[in-house]
Amino acid sequence: MSTEKSKIGAALDLADETFRASEDSWLKLQGVLAIFLLRYMSDLWHDTHERAKEQFGSDEAWIQRKMKRVRFLMPPGNDIDSLVSGARYSSVSAATDAVFQHIAKENSENMKDVFNSLIFDSEAFGKTRERDQRLKRLLVDLSGRSWSTQLLHGNDVGSAALNLIDRFFETSLSHGGNHTPSAVSELVAKLLDPQPGMRIYDPFLGTGSLLVAMAKQVKDRDGHPSRNFALYGQEVNRDAWVTAKLNMFLNSLDDARIAFGDTLKKPAHLENNNLMLFERVGSSLPFTATVVTSEEARRDVFQRFGYGFPAKGKSEWAYMLHIVSAIAPGGMGVVVVPQGALFRGRQEKKIRERLVAKNLVDAVIELPPRLFFGRTTPMAILVFRKNRKSKNILFVDASREFLAGKAQNSLRSEDIEKIVGVCREREFMPQYSRLVPVDDVKQEQCNLSVARYVNRKALFEDESEIISRNEEMEQLEDALQEVRVEIKSKLAELAIYGLDDINLTKATDGALLYVSPMIAAANRLAYRLRKLLHEAGEDNAVTLSHHRRLDAIVDAYRQEKIGGEEYLQRVLAIKGDVEAYCYGTFPASVRYGEDTRTLFGILSSMLLEADQDPVEANLEELVHRVVDVLQRSAVRDWSSAINHIKETQGKLEDILRVDQGQLRRSVRWDLLVEQCIEAGKDYYHL
Repeated sequence: MSTEKSKIGAALDLADETFRASEDSWLKLQGVLAIFLLRYMSDLWHDTHERAKEQFGSDEAWIQRKMKRVRFLMPPGNDIDSLVSGARYSSVSAATDAVFQHIAKENSENMKDVFNSLIFDSEAFGKTRERDQRLKRLLVDLSGRSWSTQLLHGNDVGSAALNLIDRFFETSLSHGGNHTPSAVSELVAKLLDPQPGMRIYDPFLGTGSLLVAMAKQVKDRDGHPSRNFALYGQEVNRDAWVTAKLNMFLNSLDDARIAFGDTLKKPAHLENNNLMLFERVGSSLPFTATVVTSEEARRDVFQRFGYGFPAKGKSEWAYMLHIVSAIAPGGMGVVVVPQGALFRGRQEKKIRERLVAKNLVDAVIELPPRLFFGRTTPMAILVFRKNRKSKNILFVDASREFLAGKAQNSLRSEDIEKIVGVCREREFMPQYSRLVPVDDVKQEQCNLSVARYVNRKALFEDESEIISRNEEMEQLEDALQEVRVEIKSKLAELAIYGLDDINLTKATDGALLYVSPMIAAANRLAYRLRKLLHEAGEDNAVTLSHHRRLDAIVDAYRQEKIGGEEYLQRVLAIKGDVEAYCYGTFPASVRYGEDTRTLFGILSSMLLEADQDPVEANLEELVHRVVDVLQRSAVRDWSSAINHIKETQGKLEDILRVDQGQLRRSVRWDLLVEQCIEAGKDYYHL
């Protein structure tokens, strides 16, 4: 059997090499899985056909009847061997696309959704000639790697796919927020211990590996794998969603109900217009957050936020409250969370207090560091149970037992079994686990940090003080992060009106913030280009293409994949293309409008530079001038607007001549900015 498994490994290695030229790691992963699935489907089809001939002999009618019940219907001439023999096409990638489209047409909507998202005949997979050569070599190699009946109908194909996804996130995808490593998935699945007949749900699905692990954990009375369950999931990231669907096919979980969309904003799995309830809910919270405001939480038609509203800029408890709401009576939820969610104060503390008071928190497990690909955030596991009778909460310190790696650590089988065993037996182990009465947790103000309850081996004489100081530092760091999130929110609001090209330094009252001129320039230029594209028409193919390019650049900066200098350079790189298209298509009024916005941005910068009475008087006059310019622009009185622009620019130059050393921050900042923003609203909301 090891020889058969090695065939899968060799096939995956070759597929990985074939798509290495793709710059899009998600696309590369999907391409590898899709070709791998084609090999699997082809062999499954041929194996079933051979067994049907053995069973029915020459009775073609019965053979065809049998073949219509195969998992994957294979139109004649569309298996991998036929594709290879017909590889004389001018484009192998185009031929591959045609095969997948034919297969999708004959199969379920599930498969259509996936294969319609994959286009091999695309520059995203590399230049045409090199792409076709590599793809043909892969197809030829795979066509000679037929797999045995035992292999096809076992778990090895699915396990290989899971290992492949792990490997891709370890080596190719820098952000691990959409994938749960196999060892962590196994731990969550074993903690949940799903039973036959249950509904199993992952509301924040990622690549689907955790849902697969939960499905594999279902056993019948004799300990054999059971198929008596129903799987549900939802994912907002389309790339992760496509990958999850492929993952389900390769793990023989075709019936899994995998929805695309935002679980918090629009949950897909409903029953009688309410949230569907599940006996088992397992999830690893995504690192890319969906923001739910307090107002949105109040208006939630599913009443998921009865235990409290998520803190501004913090989404973890919004995710967890959805999970708690989706657990059926007597059911269980296990969720992987950042440790900060266990002890942060304010609104999150209130949510924890209410959940503890309702006796919903069953266990807290601190995990080892660096288990997730590309992430150093300390992680933990929260276990929720509904209708539980115990009045204790189990705290487990599993942070020190793991297999250390260079870039990433992992859980060993013995580590997983120890955690699961302690949780099932609810037992005390010195320096590892402790049962704490709910009342004691309340006295600790519902701080769920494991270090507060489990005594670790003393490295210093007064370890408790060190732990306390460390928690204080973590809380301060968390508070600082909240401030940073609020800063970004305010700057984003200013950017809407072209006010983000301001260099602010902190005022004595702490109200003002600093914005890098380089980043401000990139933000403002990106906004200007979007405005041009908007006037060019949102349904225009060219403008949509430019919008996507801008989105990719801005997202890369916001996710901290690129710095401010590269951010500006990338925006400047597409500036010429956008302007050449828009200015060549639309009248000069567009350019006049840009002059108006430029003036508006210059003025907003100057509002911070003065406090002397005569200067303030000039600034107030300029505010009214800008309002007048904007109003004239609104009615397309461009000649008058341009004259006002020139006059106002002269006034600005007069202000600039004021001795900079005598200028200080304006105490009327809020009023002046408010006037500018209101003026901007009148123009931009036309």
